[in-house]
Formats: sequence, structure tokens, C-alpha cells
Amino acid sequence: MRYSTFFLFLILLISACQSAKNETQQAENEAILVFFDLKGYFNDEIKRLNQENWSVSKKVAINNESEEKTLNSLDFAKELDVFVQSDINRPDWTDKYQIDSTLQDGKLVRLHYQALSEKLRTREIEIEFENEQVQKLHIKNGGNNFVAGSQQELTYLPKEGYTIKSRQYTALSKDKELSIKVRLGTNQTKGD
Repeated sequence: MRYSTFFLFLILLISACQSAKNETQQAENEAILVFFDLKGYFNDEIKRLNQENWSVSKKVAINNESEEKTLNSLDFAKELDVFVQSDINRPDWTDKYQIDSTLQDGKLVRLHYQALSEKLRTREIEIEFENEQVQKLHIKNGGNNFVAGSQQELTYLPKEGYTIKSRQYTALSKDKELSIKVRLGTNQTKGD
């Protein structure tokens, strides 16, 4: 009986600690959203694009060679992950970006984030709004050291598609450029 009471107490203690840990984690996650919720926005966009079942035109160019295909489906979660990875909502970055916003007739029409440190991968994010809806999202990523570097430019237009342009360079080899351009085609109904 003594052992079962001890184990019951131990289980309750562990449960209480786990509950407190979950509440702390949830509070930290909510506190992180100091900037525009890029990750949440793209998760919603991925769901929308998958539900609407778009046909797409995808053009991929590596250096000067390109290929274009029309596809009936696309793994938008995989395709848009590069945008999600540019999210800047981290507790230790709250003072690492300069924020500029533009209002017109009392409504937000533009948000601009500029990195204050060269060490940050996401250098710049610009978001344009119309009627409180995202119309265009533009991101610049990059980084370099004395041997190598990279630059990346991402543009997302919710009703049209997106482009991803990347350039990698090293001191010992030729620059490599990658460009992906996806244009949304017709919205197909499920079951066609």
C-alpha cells in the first residue's frame, strides 16, 4: 500500500511538471510572434493551395539551362518550405530587425523588416497588403564568409505563384545560379 501511494504521488508530480512545462512552452511560442507570422501564413497558404487543387507551370533553370513543365499537382509544403525557413520569429531576434510599416487611410499597406546584423540569414522581408490581405511577399536571404557565400531572393504572389532565385559562390569554383518560377494555372475541382 505504501508503495502504491508513493507511485501515485510520483505520477501526479510528473504529470504536474509536464503540464507546467507544456504551459510554459505554449507561452513561449505565443510570445515569439513579435513579427509577421511567416510560418503560420505559409502553412495556411499550403492548405489553401492543396484544397484548391491548382495546375501549375514550373520552370527550373540551373545556370543557363532550363526546363519547364505543366503539372496537375505539386507538393506545396515541400516547395514553399524555403519561405517558411525564412521566418524571423525567434525570442533572441526581437531586437535584431528594424521594422518599418506604412499605413494608408489607417490601414496597413506595407511591412518591412531589415536585419541589423550581418550574421542573420534572413536579411530583409517586405510584405505588401491590400484590404488587410497579403498581396506580395518578398524575402532576401544571404550569408558569406571569406571562402563562400550565397544570396537568395524569394517572391510570393498568393494569386499568381512564386519565384525563388539562388546564387552560390565560392573562391575556388564558378558561381552557381538556380531559378524556380511557379505560376498557378487553372483551379481544378477535386475528382477531375
